[in-house]
Amino acid sequence: MSQFAKDRDDCYDLVLVSRPHNMKKTFDIMKRFFPSAALLYDAEAIFSMREVLKARVRGDERMEKVAEGMMNQELNLVKKADLIITVSENERKVIAEKTGLNNVTVWGHPIEVKEPQTPFNQRKDILFVGGFLGLDSPNEDAIVYFAKEVFPKVETELSCRLFIVGMNPPNALKKLSSSSVIVTGYVEDLREYYEKCRLFVVPHRYSAGIPLKLLEAMGYGIPSIVSKLTAAQLNLTDSKEVLVAGNAGEFAEKTMKLYKNSELWYQLQQNSLNYIRETCNMETLKTKLNDIIESGLKYQGESLRASQKSPLQRTG
Repeated sequence: MSQFAKDRDDCYDLVLVSRPHNMKKTFDIMKRFFPSAALLYDAEAIFSMREVLKARVRGDERMEKVAEGMMNQELNLVKKADLIITVSENERKVIAEKTGLNNVTVWGHPIEVKEPQTPFNQRKDILFVGGFLGLDSPNEDAIVYFAKEVFPKVETELSCRLFIVGMNPPNALKKLSSSSVIVTGYVEDLREYYEKCRLFVVPHRYSAGIPLKLLEAMGYGIPSIVSKLTAAQLNLTDSKEVLVAGNAGEFAEKTMKLYKNSELWYQLQQNSLNYIRETCNMETLKTKLNDIIESGLKYQGESLRASQKSPLQRTG
C-alpha cells in the first residue's frame, strides 16, 4: 500500500475508504502521500454494533462491555474522516449522537422494482433469504430462532412450508430440514421464490447496516414480517410497509394474520413497492452521490489550504 500511494503522490482530490479495518491500515499512509485530499469514510455499517446486540441477546454482560469498547475504537477511526457516509438515517443518528459530529450524510442502496406477477391466492409458503458466510452469523441466528421458536406454531395453523434460501447453510440449519423446512442452499435466480412464496420473514435479533435482502424482497412485492431491529434500520412502520414483531409470539401471530388476510397483504405490497420507488430510486441516489462528491471537494479545498500552511514531511 505504501509503494502504491508513493507512486501516486498527491494525485487525488478525494479518497474514499470503506470499513474500519481499511481505515486503520491506511489512514497514516493516505495523510502522508495525499495530504490535500479530502478523506471520505463509507461506514457501510457500524460493525461493532452487531457484536453489542449479539451480547445483549445472549445476556453476556462481559462480552457486551468488550463490544462497547470495540465500538468506541471504531468510532474513533470514523472521527478522522472529513466526511462520513452511512447507509441509513438510523446509523447516521447513532454516529452523530456518540461522536458529536455533524459531517455525517446518508447514501442508501439502489433497488429496481420488479413488478410482481403472482396474485395472493396463487402463492403459498414462507421465505427467508440470506447467505451464511461466517460462523454464528446474524442470518444463522435469525432463521434458527424463527424455525425453532416461531414456525412450529405457524405450521400447525397454516400447513405451510418454510423455504430457507442462501449459500453455505451451516450444519445447525441443515439439521432442521424436513418436509416442511426446506434448506435450498445457493439459488441462482431468486425471482421464482419471490413470486411463489406468500410471505418474507426477517427475524433478526442482531445485525448492522441495512437489510439488503429485505429491500430486494420489497422490490419484488412480497410482503414481509420483520423484527423491531430490522424495521428501525430502514425506518419502516408497522402495518404500513411491513408487519413488525417484537418477540416469537408476535412473529407467529402476525405471520398467521398476514398469511390469511389478502386485503392487508395487498396493502403492504403496494406500500412496500412505493417505499422502494421513493427511497431506493437510482436517479435520486445518483443526485445524492453527486452532492456528496461536491461536499467532499469543499473539504478537499480546506485540506489543501491546511497543507500549504503546514506541509507534512513525506518519506518513502
